[in-house]
Formats: sequence, structure tokens, C-alpha cells
Amino acid sequence: MVRSGSANAAAYSPSRLSAGAGIACTVGPTSKAGAAHPALSPPRVPSATLDALREPYPIAADALFLGRGFRWLPTHTQRLYLCRLPQCEHWLRTDRPSASGGDPLLHGVELREGRVTLPLRDRPGHTLVLGTTRVGKTRLAELLIAQDIRRGDTVIVFDPKGDADLLRRVWAEAHRAGRESVFWLFHLGWPEISARYNAVGRFGCISEVASRIAGQLSTEGNSAAFREFAWRFVNIITRALVALGQRPDYARIARHVINIDELFIDYAASFCPVTTDRRGTTWCGLPVASPRKTRRVIFRDGTTTSSHWSSTFPPPDYMNRSSTACALPCATTKTYFDKIVASLLPLLEKLTTGKIAQLLAPDYGDLNDPRPVFDWQQAIRQRAIVYVGLDALSDAEIAAAVGNSMFADLVSVAGHIYKHGVMDGLPQAEEKNGNQPALR
Repeated sequence: MVRSGSANAAAYSPSRLSAGAGIACTVGPTSKAGAAHPALSPPRVPSATLDALREPYPIAADALFLGRGFRWLPTHTQRLYLCRLPQCEHWLRTDRPSASGGDPLLHGVELREGRVTLPLRDRPGHTLVLGTTRVGKTRLAELLIAQDIRRGDTVIVFDPKGDADLLRRVWAEAHRAGRESVFWLFHLGWPEISARYNAVGRFGCISEVASRIAGQLSTEGNSAAFREFAWRFVNIITRALVALGQRPDYARIARHVINIDELFIDYAASFCPVTTDRRGTTWCGLPVASPRKTRRVIFRDGTTTSSHWSSTFPPPDYMNRSSTACALPCATTKTYFDKIVASLLPLLEKLTTGKIAQLLAPDYGDLNDPRPVFDWQQAIRQRAIVYVGLDALSDAEIAAAVGNSMFADLVSVAGHIYKHGVMDGLPQAEEKNGNQPALR
């Protein structure tokens, strides 16, 4: 440690600091004769250190490489204080700032830097990296992502802005590691080459679909009541779709929010007892061959429709709850109903407009579409590399809506894995577990 004091300015000269305190000094201003000051000559770095700098970062099975640095001790605090004294300013000032930015003094107070690693057992949890623009936050993310890819782990990258350099780096690392077959790209800015993803197509509980959609609505002021009604209405539609054997998606939900009569008719045609009389084949007392307009008027009769469904199915029946729930919106005045769901329709319009609708509501039966369809459960099982570009600079609202849905789906999958494991539902997992009871 260098002694502190201001009586002798020579105590703070770069020659003494570089030799005794281990401060690496850069070439500073020249003398009047034009020759460099001998005390400002940079220290000679051993060849072994230069060779170590040229080596690629290591891929350890139990540690994560963060970069090169050193442990900050009180000695370094003292050295940094001495370097920032006015007496040393003319020695350390340079007219050519470093291209990498930052403060050279922070690294100059220690010459012997080593590799800084983080044990993998300490990685679970959140990591926050702070920094202003253009200081290397994305480059640090590339370093961590590259190691996870080479280690063979499941890697999911959420890029709100859509950094092209980050995408290229992830793609290059996937090919370098021989994992290009499990690299999936989902990008709202490039729907032509993007994989497809149904944010509400997979769920552990039917109510999760309504929570993912209604959770993005505002809760300020009186909006909380409308949000709860939107949640209930989306939940009714989802229950009916699942009962009909249809996979929920944004397009179907938006269509039935606008006109739930169509869903109610399909539901009744599938589950209502069929009777035959002199007027022809009927179901639930409503003519099958009647025009859509006539059937719509009949379904608006809430008293007869709801009471008939309640008398047809006993209360414990699951279909009774779904059918009665579908009948209630049909019996509601359309003007009043449109006011109630006014906050839900703009959100669904954002997610079902343009080419993005094909990404978020994929047609699973379209064999002519080469774009793959993925979900988080599949990605985790295959140890896939998923890059999600939300293109927030072009449309921040759609990026926020899609990102929130994907995060909600990912959290749901994480909860399922926490309870049942990654391979739950597969034959080998059932054989391994045997007759052990599952957690409910």
C-alpha cells in the first residue's frame, strides 16, 4: 500500500505507482523536447499473460466465466484515491480515450488480473446488470449465452428490441456447438421466417387462458370491474372450446367474443339431446334448419334458453355449467354487452391483425406451412435454443402483449415441471415412476 500524504508530490509519481503499487499507466503527454517521459513507459507484461489473454474463454461444467478482473481490496481503494488527486492528473490524462470506454484507473490499480467465474450452483435466481448505453451489457449477455449453449443447456433469449448482432451471435454459437437443429427463432419483425407459437394453446388449468389474456388489461380506477368481467367471459369461451375439442387461440377467442352465438349453437348441437317431431329434427326445441338470423333471435330469449338448459342437464354435470354460461351472454342485450367487453376487444385486435395473427394463432393442420410450431414444454424437453425477438421499437404495445403472454406461459410450465418433472406424461416417465401417486 502506498503511503498517503501531500507533502511530497514524488510519492504520487507514475513511476513509483507502477512499480510499487501495481498501477498500469498509459503513455501520457510528452516533454518539451517531444520525447516521451521515461517514467510513463508502460510496464512490460509477461509473455505468459499475453498468451492467457489470447486463449478463448473456458467452458467449465461447474462454473460460469464472467471475464477478467480481480478482487477489490482496501489497497485498491487507496491506490484509486491517490491516482485521482490533482497532483497526478497531468500524468494520467490522455488525449486519446480508450475505444472500449470506461475508467482505465479501475483496471489500472491492479496489474495481475485473473479469470472471474461464478459457480453454477449460485445461478438460480435473478441477475441484474446495470450500465448506460454502449458500455457492453449486450456483449456480456452474449458471453453468458454462448457458454450455456456450448454446455448443452436449454437457452431462452428474450430480446425486446431485436438486436441483430445478438441474434447472429446466438445463431453462430448454436451452429458452432452442433445444435442448429434445435435452434428456434420467433421474431415479430420477421414473421416470414419466424417459428409459430400459440401463447394460450397449452395450459394446466383452463382458467390460465383467461388469466393470460385478462391479466394484460388495465386495473386502474373503474377498469378493475371490466377486467373481471373480461376474465369471466374469456373463461366461458375457453371452457366451451375445450369441451368441443378445439385448441384455444387468440383468433378463435376474438371471433367468439364478437359473436358468441356461433359458439353456443355449435356447443348445443354437440351436447344437446336430439329429438324428432312433426316439424323435423330439432335439438333443445330449436329448429336445426332455421336460418342463422332466426336462430339468433331465438337464442336471445334468455328465459326459455337458460331454463331449458338447466332442466336438460342436472346441476353436477360439467356441461350444464358451460352451456348455461354460454347462454347468459346470448341473453344479454348486445349494446350492453359490447360496452362490457370494450376493453377486451382492442387487445385481441392487436394480437390478431396482419401477419402476426399467423404466428400467434397457428394452423396445426396446414401441412404447406414449413414454419415449426413450438411450446415451452417441448423446448425444455429437447434442450432447445429459443430466440424471441419482440420488435418493441416498431410496436411497443404488441411486443408487451406477446411478451407478457409468453412469460405467463413459461411460468406455468415451470410450475408444472416443479410439481411433476420435465418428462411428465411420456411413456418412459410413467414406467420409471411406476404406481407412485402424483402430486395434486
